This record gives sequence, structure tokens and C-alpha cells, in this order.
Amino acid sequence: MKLTDNYAADQVPAISGDGKRIVYYSDEDGDNDIYLLTLNGRRWSNPIKLTDNDFDDFLPDINFDGTCITYHGGEGEQRNIYSIEEKDGTWGVPVKLTDGLTRDYYPSIDYNGGKITYMARLDEGDKTYRDVYVIERKDGIWQTPVKLTSATVENIFPTISGDGSVIAFHGRAEESADRDIYSIRFQDNQWTTPLLLTENGTTDMQTAINGDGTRIVYYWMETYQSHMTPGANAEIHLLEFRDGTWQESVSLTSNPLYEYDPTISADGKRVTFDQADGTSIEKIGIIEEKDGIWGSIEILTDSSISGFRPNINSNGDKIVFYGLGKTDSDFEIYLLEDADNAATIHGTVVKADTGEAMNGVVLKTQPENYIVGTDARGNFTLKVLPGSYTITPQADCYQSISPVRVKGIRKGEVVELTISLTAGNCFPSVPSNPQPQNGAQDQPRSVTLRWQGGDPDEGDEVFYDVYLGIGTEHHIEMELISPHQKDTSYTPQDLWYNTTYYWTIVARDSKGAETTGPRWSFTTIKASISGTIANEATGEPIKGCNVLLFSPENGMSGQMRSDSQGRYGFESLVPGQYKLVLFKKGYSVEYCLVDYGGESVTRDFTLQTLQ
Repeated sequence: MKLTDNYAADQVPAISGDGKRIVYYSDEDGDNDIYLLTLNGRRWSNPIKLTDNDFDDFLPDINFDGTCITYHGGEGEQRNIYSIEEKDGTWGVPVKLTDGLTRDYYPSIDYNGGKITYMARLDEGDKTYRDVYVIERKDGIWQTPVKLTSATVENIFPTISGDGSVIAFHGRAEESADRDIYSIRFQDNQWTTPLLLTENGTTDMQTAINGDGTRIVYYWMETYQSHMTPGANAEIHLLEFRDGTWQESVSLTSNPLYEYDPTISADGKRVTFDQADGTSIEKIGIIEEKDGIWGSIEILTDSSISGFRPNINSNGDKIVFYGLGKTDSDFEIYLLEDADNAATIHGTVVKADTGEAMNGVVLKTQPENYIVGTDARGNFTLKVLPGSYTITPQADCYQSISPVRVKGIRKGEVVELTISLTAGNCFPSVPSNPQPQNGAQDQPRSVTLRWQGGDPDEGDEVFYDVYLGIGTEHHIEMELISPHQKDTSYTPQDLWYNTTYYWTIVARDSKGAETTGPRWSFTTIKASISGTIANEATGEPIKGCNVLLFSPENGMSGQMRSDSQGRYGFESLVPGQYKLVLFKKGYSVEYCLVDYGGESVTRDFTLQTLQ
């Protein structure tokens, strides 16, 4: 089930233990903020924005009943741990729980909302230390964070059990050492020293822990490799606390694929994870223990969606993840529910004229927004809640003969369908062949963007939306700068020096069919001499300030006016000494000598207002 549908990047959701609330972060309004979805009866609400500030908020976690949320956020490189709570049906304001002396990340909260563990980073000279901390709430008040580890290198990604009794994490003592799994137990009203659980000369990473702290899952590698590395292999492993001690780890998955990012249900009998197989599509998988025996892997998603970072609720009957479907413009939030509570719609999609099976057709339902794709035989299976649905197939150059409706399907019922598609409108061609080429460097500020477009249907008129944005550490903010244009070129205005810009084209034909192109990038040329001009009293940028550049050999070498952000710049200068003269009516005149040796020079100015 698709829960969000927008042009923003909705990422890394967490679901409450009772399965009734989901939190995630999104850049829908520019920077990243925390959003909430609530289950009302059988329907999920529209997203509610919980944070609204001038910096990024990331990676929320949520307690059992969904009334307390924790996340990390901060301006620039600073990160702090925050909490936000609902009382009497109203969400309060975020409360900062850490003091900013360290950079704090990746909070994990227990079921009661009484303990939060997180990782703190401390930079001292050329050394970086990462340690595990915990914050406890007493008499309704969050206490001072307590440091639980003393790393020589790192102890990171802590997770806390539902009952708050055990914290698990991975760490290493030396830069060259392998990563191992550790646990810390809350015992006799205090936290024990870290206990090393794996020491096998391999890489053990990224823990998740069940409700009572007796089972820990993580992913294991012979040597560390990214899931993007061709041929890389990772397995999901389990540690169990039994008979008063931690047992040897057990492999739950064993194949040539890369399975990672595990989470575990409260009873420790369902484990979900992300599976990468070397293609561009990542799948969500699950493995379950029944009668003391772990079964085989079940893959829960198909090629219509690439899914990431699954998170399972306490009962193990709901899994939330973020994904990129074939028709998505960016990451969206998806939900999987236990098939035991579902009805089944099974069918085949064929061409109406020949009866040939159609592979790769995407089918969506309304309501609920369930999504699935057909396989090589044209078959699909939808697991849905009982109810009535309209199914919309989406295939390039084909359309359904009539609306496909399923009425009053009941729990456990199986409905069989054959959907016939006739030739119809084709989607516009995917925008391609970008100029400048993707990743191009040293582009002029006056660069013209060009691409190839078109439409397979003869005579179809195609229009283009041009989106341009700049990247930050964690997201790219795209802006529609030219809507509904016919030309396959555009010259953006007010580009700045030494900046990486991202751009994409959305093609739309006269019948409303739409195709979104890839996201490309280019970086503008570095300025020889540049800077900003601001009002000395207010700090506000000064727009339209005249800036003259002189050299002893050539006299005036350049002139310009500062832009709306008070910026000025000159490029392609030969090394030497230059003189800058700045003036604008109502402000003092400023002079400055600048030695330019071939590397970019920055000179910022403040001007006094004249009485």
C-alpha cells in the first residue's frame, strides 16, 4: 500500500509498536522535517507535519502507542537529539535533549517512551570518537545523557529493546579492525559495561533488538562491502540470550545476495530486511520462525517498487518502508500488511488483440493505493483489505478497455481476473542526451541546458517542465523554473560560481501522459575573485552594488552589480594584483587590493549607510 504520493523525498519511516502510527522525514517544504501518518479505522490519514524550522530533521523513531517521537536534527553539521510528544490529542513543540557539545545521531526509543539511546560523535584534533549514550525520563523529565561506552574508534547505531532493558550496537576498537556486536544491560538499576557478543574476524553491523532484549539481529559480511558493490554478499544473523547467556550466532539467510538493514518483531519470530541482488531493484524480504524452526525467505515486493529500510511493528503484521516505484517521481512511504488479514486479487494482463501476456504492467488500486507489477507471464497478485476496489493498469502505449472493478471482496476470498489492454496513447519519450553532460564541471554561469525529447505517437505535441535545484548534504531542493515549454533547451538565470546544480525534465503530451527524465547535474566554473556585500548595521545583503575591478597593467578589468543575495564575482583572471571598488548610492565607498595567484579568492564587504 502506497501511503504518500508527492514530488518530495519521503524517507526512513518507523512504525509504532501498535501499528497505528508511522513517522518519517521528508523534504516536501524544502528542508527535511518530521511527518506523521495515523491509522483512523481502516484508512491512513494525510501526513501531518510535526516540525517546522530552518534546519534538517532526520531519522525519527516512535514509541509503542505513537505518543512520543525522537529524532536528530540541527543546522549545518550540528546534530542534537529531540523529542516531541502528544498529550490530550495535541502535539507539543520539539524539546532538545542534548547540549550540542557532541554531534548526536540515530536515536532509538523504547516502548514506554522512557529511554532513548543514540550515538554521539566527538572530534578532537585529527581524531574522531563515536560513543553510545542513553537518556532516561524520570518523573516526566528527561535527564542528562549518560555515556555508556568509551570508544577508541567507534561504537555506533545503537538500538534499545522494547522494555528498555538491553541496548545493542556495533563497534570496533581500531580503524583497521572488523566491526563486532556488543550489548549493554540495565541491571540492578544501572547499566553494565559493554559485552562483546561476536569476535569472528568478519564484519557484523547494524543491530535490531526484540521486545524483551533476548534476540538481536544484524547483518554479517566476510569483509565489508557496500550493497552497491557488484557481487557483494551479506547475510542476516541472529543472536539469542538463553539459559542466562548469549548463544552463538545463527545465520538466517544464506545465499549469494546482499541482505541488510534488518528489523525484528517484539516476540523475535519475524525478521524483515532489504535484499539487493545487483540490479537497480531492491526488495523487501521476511523470514519467520515457527515451532522453533526458521523458514525460508519470502520476498514481499516485486519489480514495480525498489524498497529500502523496512521497519516492523510489535506484532509483526505491518512493515513500513520507503521506496521508488516505476511511476514515482521520488521516494514515497509504503506499507505491507500480513496476508492473514487480507483478501487476494489474482489476475493476468494480456493484449486484447493477440492474447499475449504483458510483462511489467503496473497495477494500482483505489482506494488504498495498493501497487503491484506483472511478471513475465503477465500474472499479478494483490493482497488487499476486504472491500471494493477499482484497479488501474499502467502500460506504455496501452490502455484498459473499461474500468476494472472488484466489489465487496471478503477476508480470505480470492478473486481471479483477466485484464485486456488495447493499443492507446504512448507516454512521451524519456528525456535524454543532456547537454552539458551529466556531471560536467567548469560550466559557465550562462550555460544553456539542452535535451532530446519527443513522443512515439506521430502528431502528439509534447511540452516540458524544467526543474533546477541545488544539493545539500542530505537532499536536493528542486524548483520548477520553466513550465509547459515546447523548446528542448533552456537558459537558467542567476547561476552562481562553483555550485553543483541538479536538473530534470518532465515531458507531458497533449493527452496528459507524463514521463519524468533522469536527474542530471553540472558544476559551474570557479570564480577568480568573489564575495558578498552586506549592510554593516543589519547584516542584510545589498543588491545592485556596483563593483569595479582594476589591474595595474590593463586598467578596468571588469564591472558588475551584486545580485539579490549580495554576491559578486569575476572569473578567468590572470594572476596578479587587482583593485576592487564598491559603491552604491546611500552607502560608503569601499576599496580593496587583492592578490590573485591562480586560486579562488574570497573578499566579503560590509558597507555603512550614509546619513
